Amino acid sequence: MQHVVEVAGRRLKVELPDGVRIGRANVASREVEFDAAADDNGRTISLILDGRSFEATLVQGSSGARILIDGESFEIRVIDERRERA
Repeated sequence: MQHVVEVAGRRLKVELPDGVRIGRANVASREVEFDAAADDNGRTISLILDGRSFEATLVQGSSGARILIDGESFEIRVIDERRERA
């Protein structure tokens, strides 16, 4: 499944295989290997990308969504390109 994600003002095309926890993904035209596991509420993800380990937490707020990765905060939004074109 292909998405366009804006992180800290930068747009990235992300292609993830559906329903797969371990595999390969394409992020900004770069193929990466990943292993992801979410906690019970689905908001915190333990993630290994190309052998590097990260912890990511999604935080919803009144001004939108932020993702915390290893203590650093980034504004994030998923963009529906079909709606943007209309």
